[in-house]
Amino acid sequence: MSEVRQQGLIGAPRQAVWDVIIDVERHPEWWPDTVEVECDEVSEGCTYREVAKVPIGTAERRFMIEELDEPSEFRIRCVTSGAFVHLAFTDAQTGTFVDAAAGMDPVSTRFRILDTVVGKRHWQGWLSRWFDSLDQVARQRQGSVRD
Repeated sequence: MSEVRQQGLIGAPRQAVWDVIIDVERHPEWWPDTVEVECDEVSEGCTYREVAKVPIGTAERRFMIEELDEPSEFRIRCVTSGAFVHLAFTDAQTGTFVDAAAGMDPVSTRFRILDTVVGKRHWQGWLSRWFDSLDQVARQRQGSVRD
């Protein structure tokens, strides 16, 4: 099982960051590798469909929202592969401190091999891109709300 953790400061208030995170149908605009999302409802226990870029094209995945504690925690798990993202948010002056974990608890031999070969390296790069994108989109959306 791979798990990578990263912490960082996002330059927007926690509610603005939260609003970006739970707007899963807009994840293709910024969430790394996401091409398309189809979600009927955002609530704890629900699942949604995601199409993501992979090295040889795209792949469809199903994610379950395991934890949704507004505006403090968001946890999803891919029921297809075992990949997961766990996010915790804390107010930090005018911004938001984010404690993030991402990785995979593989559900099959295929994903176990993939995770062993590239897991930690993949998730380190993914989290770095994720933080950069979240900071950019949260600042933009928060700025457009103030205008």
